[in-house]
Amino acid sequence: MAITQHGSKYLQKILQDGTSLEAMVVIFNEVIHHLVKLMRNPFGNYLVQKLLDVCNEEQRTNIIRIVTSPRTLFVQISLEAYGTRVVQRLVESIKTTEQILLVTSALRVGFLSLATDFIYEEATRFCIDIATHNYGCPMLRTCVAYSTGQQRETITEELRSAIHYRNERFSSELKGHYEELSTQKFSSHVVQRCLTHYPESRPQIVNELISVPRFDLLVQDPYAKFVIQAALSVTEGSLHDMLVTVHSNLRKSP
Repeated sequence: MAITQHGSKYLQKILQDGTSLEAMVVIFNEVIHHLVKLMRNPFGNYLVQKLLDVCNEEQRTNIIRIVTSPRTLFVQISLEAYGTRVVQRLVESIKTTEQILLVTSALRVGFLSLATDFIYEEATRFCIDIATHNYGCPMLRTCVAYSTGQQRETITEELRSAIHYRNERFSSELKGHYEELSTQKFSSHVVQRCLTHYPESRPQIVNELISVPRFDLLVQDPYAKFVIQAALSVTEGSLHDMLVTVHSNLRKSP
């Protein structure tokens, strides 16, 4: 019930009204057995926050004992989108010496992770802008090098997605121009680079090259011939066979 939007709001209202101490105790006794799961839930976390507002010190201490055992659990929850809301409310509500000791002891274990989490979060959000900046690029490499676990996975996945998007956009802009680019000194290197590093671009490049009216001119061109050689060396399967056939027929022609 607490992990649904309607159910969570209903239970929060009972706690907020404060008309029944017995009802509050019943809710507490049920929630305490599923505390961590609720803290990580998009709707359950609001119920736990409300419970922290209305429970007594003994109940709050029991909550803190659960979320700080083991201490690494407290740090993990603090780094999560929903869990961090509950942890912030919990820190604001602690009063007794025991509560303070439990929380500070748990925080000490993961202080570095908590202190640097926002850096990794911002690096992930703006990874392309940072990666293409003279000073940002070394900083991003440092973030990747020193990150671990979920932080590293998040940053690298964002980079992979961004690179894939940029590659698709780049390939789209070059589409239809590979013949012309292959016959120019500097742009021919770009086409060779596309062939060697972006396998998804190979069919488009090869099809454009073998579809030109005078393929023989490309083979003889001082720059395009290296593009064709690169295509022959990196293509596989039917694409490679097709290129070999066209190239071989040309060599057999008088």
